[in-house]
Amino acid sequence: MGIIFLGGVSGVGKSSVAKEIAIKLPVMALDGSSELMRHLNIPEGDYENLRNIAEVIKERAMQEIFCQISQYYRAETAVITGHFVKVLNGQIMSSYGLWYSYCAHLILIECDGSAILDRINDDQSNSKRIQRSLFNYDQSLGERISLIEDAQRASYEIMMQASKEFCVPAIRVKNPQGKLSSTVESICHLIERRS
Repeated sequence: MGIIFLGGVSGVGKSSVAKEIAIKLPVMALDGSSELMRHLNIPEGDYENLRNIAEVIKERAMQEIFCQISQYYRAETAVITGHFVKVLNGQIMSSYGLWYSYCAHLILIECDGSAILDRINDDQSNSKRIQRSLFNYDQSLGERISLIEDAQRASYEIMMQASKEFCVPAIRVKNPQGKLSSTVESICHLIERRS
């Protein structure tokens, strides 16, 4: 039991997968960004304000959040979505801290870069999400896909570093062409084996 950190780049489907897992299994699905905003007293959805806070403050807050959640969900499972790396204005930044030590498992969801970009564009055109500020405005389609794929590789490296440093099992799950059902089934199977 405990915390399963479900990570991946923006648009890979973490939130959708976590919600589906919570429907199929008795787990609590938590959005890491929402938890961080609540902890820092930032209004829900104010990503611009969140982006302006120093990374050291956010990482310290993440450690406090994960500590609290690990104590609360000691006998249950909490699936928390988040990022191993952050992408902002065409730059990739690591998201690394002691908070990984509170996890029982690290899972990285990956998907084809063009499918992720399609999902991001669809979300933004349908006003499902605010502007994510992932890319520079002058980046071409190919450069955007390349950035997403670079971020996925960096996410895998960070996950494996955290796995090794904190002795937390880690796996990579493919979300083929953004089709969530097989991804959800794979992760549900993992959770059921742990129970």
